[in-house]
Amino acid sequence: MDSAKELASNLDCSLPMVSVVVPMLDEAENLSPLIIAIFNVLAPFCRFEVVLVDDGSKDETRAIALDLGLPQSSGPVSVLVHDWS
Repeated sequence: MDSAKELASNLDCSLPMVSVVVPMLDEAENLSPLIIAIFNVLAPFCRFEVVLVDDGSKDETRAIALDLGLPQSSGPVSVLVHDWS
């Protein structure tokens, strides 16, 4: 894996802000690999955000999203939850 210094030197801050919205429903086993893939694609961008939208999952999707080590509604990842109960 590239060091943080190498990744920072490859950032292109002339690129526009990129937002990725990911709708989720019972995607617990797919969520972590998806987030890794998204971050790998967005790595060259200086400014980006990922919005995870849990649409009432019955599995551990919500817990995994919130436990990614990223506070809810801050940083490059936000988690929105629709609770249909």
